[in-house]
Amino acid sequence: PKGFMISTFRLWLPEGGTPKNVLLLMRDSGDSIQDFEGFNKVWQNLAREQNLAVVTCSFEEKKEGPSAAAVEEWSGKMFLDALKKLAAEAGKPELAEAPLLMAGSFGRGSQFVCNFTAWKPERVLAVSANEGRFADKVNQRPACQTPFLFTQEDKKPEHKKYVDKYLELMTAARRRNAPWCFAGNVRGGQSEAAFLGANFFTAVLQQNAADKKMTWLGNLRDKTITPADGDKFTGTKDTVWLPDEDFAHTWQLFVSGKE
Repeated sequence: PKGFMISTFRLWLPEGGTPKNVLLLMRDSGDSIQDFEGFNKVWQNLAREQNLAVVTCSFEEKKEGPSAAAVEEWSGKMFLDALKKLAAEAGKPELAEAPLLMAGSFGRGSQFVCNFTAWKPERVLAVSANEGRFADKVNQRPACQTPFLFTQEDKKPEHKKYVDKYLELMTAARRRNAPWCFAGNVRGGQSEAAFLGANFFTAVLQQNAADKKMTWLGNLRDKTITPADGDKFTGTKDTVWLPDEDFAHTWQLFVSGKE
């Protein structure tokens, strides 16, 4: 579209076998291949351990023109077309229809993955949105039934308005039994957020593969974790959904600012 250009999509495949799922990495601006190659190889390790194909996206924005977050207008289709083309060129055409794990960072990156999930919820297994400005559309069915992890830096007073916005959105989503998690990043840093996102995706994939699912709840106020009572996600506005016990302990350390 006029005024906005997607410059590069890249596809990475793990050695051996055919991945069943695709991980998308998208950031606000610049090349998300930096995220894949950096962060102590968090995303690479996840892709190898879970046999994921990875698509990274870089784009350049001009002063005027539609945002990459305008998923229904153009960017969602461009991503799906690029995935189809890359999958065919790699000799893995089945990846064009593979379920998606979507990790977005900062404004447009997080908004893209949220808007895409609202647009095509049937394609998305789970979402990690870090430091973003999300769309309220994900609060509606069926998108709100997708597992979401929202992370937001929570070190300074000026971060409070963003944290409050996340909690407002999540409170409404809980009325629909949404499997959503929020984590305040009290230490700051993108490597910490990527680490939590990778652990969240691992837990969701393992939960999907399990015969018996056991989820947990986390309390943002006192940083405690407890097993959930059955399948229902209940609790106060301070309560978040945690996909399994291992992730529950990881989340507890994260929101407490511990290693």
